Amino acid sequence: MDLYRSLSSSEAQKLGQQYYRRKDYKEALKAFTVSLELAEDSQVLVLDNRAATHEKLDDLTAALRDARRMIQLEKACINGYLRVGKILLNMEKPEVALNVYQYGLRNVPSDDPHYELLRAMERKVASRLKPKNAKDPLSMLPLELAELIMKELDFKNIVRCLRVSKGWNMLLSSLPSLWSHLDLSIARKPVRLSAIRACIRRSKDTMISATLNRVAVQDSNILKTLTSACRKLEYLDIRSGFSGASVVEAVPLARNLHTLILGNDTEITLDSVTQILNNSKSMVRAEFPSVYSSGTYARWSSMMGNLQVLRLGGGPRQNPQSRALNLSELLPLIPNVTTLYLTNWAKKTTGFPFDGLHLTRLTSLVLTAIPLLGFPRLPPSLVNLTLSDMWSLHLPSNDMERDLNGTSLVNLKSLVCDDSKVLGIDTLNELLRVRIEGRCVVGGNLTSLSLSRCELIHGPGLEYFFTYPFISHLSHLSLAGNQDFGDKYCFYLADLAPCLQSLDISHTRVTGVGIKALVLKHTDQDSLQKHYVVNAGGDVDDNEEGLVNEEDDEEVERKRIEYLNLDGCVSVGLDAVQMARKMGVVVSFRFPENSRGAKRVRYG
Repeated sequence: MDLYRSLSSSEAQKLGQQYYRRKDYKEALKAFTVSLELAEDSQVLVLDNRAATHEKLDDLTAALRDARRMIQLEKACINGYLRVGKILLNMEKPEVALNVYQYGLRNVPSDDPHYELLRAMERKVASRLKPKNAKDPLSMLPLELAELIMKELDFKNIVRCLRVSKGWNMLLSSLPSLWSHLDLSIARKPVRLSAIRACIRRSKDTMISATLNRVAVQDSNILKTLTSACRKLEYLDIRSGFSGASVVEAVPLARNLHTLILGNDTEITLDSVTQILNNSKSMVRAEFPSVYSSGTYARWSSMMGNLQVLRLGGGPRQNPQSRALNLSELLPLIPNVTTLYLTNWAKKTTGFPFDGLHLTRLTSLVLTAIPLLGFPRLPPSLVNLTLSDMWSLHLPSNDMERDLNGTSLVNLKSLVCDDSKVLGIDTLNELLRVRIEGRCVVGGNLTSLSLSRCELIHGPGLEYFFTYPFISHLSHLSLAGNQDFGDKYCFYLADLAPCLQSLDISHTRVTGVGIKALVLKHTDQDSLQKHYVVNAGGDVDDNEEGLVNEEDDEEVERKRIEYLNLDGCVSVGLDAVQMARKMGVVVSFRFPENSRGAKRVRYG
């Protein structure tokens, strides 16, 4: 060994190779060991030589150790995978060897000169492991049955099946029905344009839907190729990457397109939106969540009688005037719309009127962060209504104006009025006031209500809120962020809301006593109040019995709370949360971040 140490690393390696060729493996092993000790650069080739020497000396464990070290040092070098696979085969471990070959195929560049050798070894071992009587299941089935089976797979797994064998690739590529839905929604890596063109080619003009996401090169030509080649395309969902201009160029080529959905990352100008909708008479669903405008009025010119779902959202990169939407011109042109979203338009503008009485098929309306001029005129067909982040919502000034307004939401089941600075009890009365059988009723068929962070629902207004008869029919209620909400109101809910199943009272002043009252709704109310007085200092007022609804004598089946949101309720003890969970209630219970320097504590 001392003789070898007088040599350089490369000289010791060459000497070891000479001994190896003479079959003097013991001396070769010494030379390679010295070469490794002296090596300053890459050791992969020397490790390969020493691993081969260990093989000749029947020391497969040492050989495998050196070979694995090769992979650790250079994951993209093919020699390590070939050496490890060979040793594992000599150790009678073909299954492990197959995994190593497959791992190598994923890490070695496909342009490596020995890549095909690695692939050949992988196929050889896979063939060796295949049972002798194994047969291709698709080749044994009638074509129609094989096609039905493959249709049960999602798009990602169909693409995976192409790699099983050449036979599967040829068979699946010849079945156009498998390629009628291009779905890249769950793509993890960028998708090549060649892959998209291959799918279009396999579909043979039968593609009816396409969802594009993570396309490697956002080229407008790919959209035009898709819409022009797929003449039966009906559904187009663009999650990210493409510009609004490329969408405008491509959409007119798809004459059968009835659904167009753009993702939040796909910005488009308001002018482009009007151009698309004015020229797409067959459009049924159109969603543009990121629209920006220079502030000029949109020019809506064509009747959109087929349009049922429309979403127009103001994008983050905008300087629009909300009046640019020109709703007074748009709404009469969409008489059959059932779902309408108008969200995130400029706050620093004067409001505009919303007259939707003629939209007799409208069932869902979302108005978020949008200024209104006066009280909106809403159709009685509404089932779901959202008026969130509103800063201008003026009540009718007199009965005549109220009658002209015409709002009577007799079918309303869900109302969301979160983050409102102007919505108080009076406004809530106006929204929920309906006339049923000649009687004026507040709430009607309402079953879901969200009043999170409503600044005007507090004090006497919150007290008055619990006199509403519709509380007995609510299944979901949110009063999150209401600093006046305490245990007293939990007792009210326990008594007045027998149908309540989901409750969000996060960031309120509620304590564990109120939580127990909600969860144990079947417990006698008087005993609960006594327990509350003893434990909470007698905050319950005996004179507040009038809050119970005496007019509604209809018996309602009492249900248990299924979900509680108690995030930020710092006065709630962990014992109350654990008790609720033991009784099958799903509880979200997280403490807010404490002041600077304090430790964050989270439960649930």
